[in-house]
Amino acid sequence: MAGTRTALFSRNQPGGVFTIADLEAHPGSIFFVHSGTGTDGAGYGDNPDAPLASVDYAIGLCTASKGDVIYVMPGHAESFSAADGFDVDKIGIKIIGLGHGALRPTFTYADTDATVAVGAASVYLKNMRFVAGLSAVVVGIDIEAGATDCTIEDCEFYWGGTTTWDFARTVIVRAASHRATFLNCRFLNEPAVAGNVASVEIVGATHNCRIIGCEFMGDSSLASVSQITPACEGLMMIGCLVHNTDAGEPYLEVTTGTTGIYANNRGQAGGATVAACAVADSMSSCQNFVTNTKGTIAINYGAAGVPALDAD
Repeated sequence: MAGTRTALFSRNQPGGVFTIADLEAHPGSIFFVHSGTGTDGAGYGDNPDAPLASVDYAIGLCTASKGDVIYVMPGHAESFSAADGFDVDKIGIKIIGLGHGALRPTFTYADTDATVAVGAASVYLKNMRFVAGLSAVVVGIDIEAGATDCTIEDCEFYWGGTTTWDFARTVIVRAASHRATFLNCRFLNEPAVAGNVASVEIVGATHNCRIIGCEFMGDSSLASVSQITPACEGLMMIGCLVHNTDAGEPYLEVTTGTTGIYANNRGQAGGATVAACAVADSMSSCQNFVTNTKGTIAINYGAAGVPALDAD
């Protein structure tokens, strides 16, 4: 009868447990992954007590454009020694890590060419750790050309804790991967060695990307956030904590003509002047408080003028 339905429904996947699910959160199939207790094969993955062993195998079981969700259990760990440690190549799937702190699912890169690839549109990644396990990992996550509307939320990217270990480019957003979004992520690079080039590098005419509430720490030889020619439209960098320890380098550097807004960012960068801490001549700057020297206070403001000070 009209008006009596709710977003809750019951399901019993083959081999799985009987559950009451929320249609908004789980419109498609649900899979569970844990490296310690899981097995990649038939009959596994539908039940958290009988999970799969690897994220890539779970992706292979998903159906594109149906809203499938993969839950990666606390304590899950994988080590990647080749390209595409996992490749998110199904449209619209979510991969959600469970657990807090060191119990979050952790993916360690054991080869310089190891990567995680996002090859499909509307992918969502949440609450996972990505760790450089050696020097000069070329790319951490590669959002491939045309993979639009990717969201990465609450993820941590860590340089590994050993000198010279690092991601050269932590995340690359390649051409035409429009509307990529980074929410509340931590990019932790080695503080005193410029092994990292950029934490987020946006390539070419890739429009309407958003970087919101993220933390950028460590030595990035180009910039914490970099955008490479040609210019893009509508780049937003809002409410981030920034600290690029590389002498002379900014926290934001984009191609001339790239438009958008950077606002309410706080921290320190190594620009020769405070204004040089963000190199973005066609973007609007709003209330960014950034110093280029420890122990000093400065405001990085746009060309429109300096805020007036009260006589008191």
